[in-house]
Amino acid sequence: MNEIGQKIKEIMEREDIWNFEVARATGILRNNICVILGEKGNPKWSTIKRILDALGLKVVLRKKDDPEWGE
Repeated sequence: MNEIGQKIKEIMEREDIWNFEVARATGILRNNICVILGEKGNPKWSTIKRILDALGLKVVLRKKDDPEWGE
């Protein structure tokens, strides 16, 4: 399962962002965006970072048991 791809797709759907827009912003072919974010996608971190940058997102790492962050 490609959990990061699923999360990115959920955000894109919520923000009404299409694959072709991400493709244009990243220089990654639209068909490859579908594969990268798909169920069997296994993208490199650098590819995920390009997509996140295009969407104006970043990854934040935190401890699971940190009560300040909640779930």
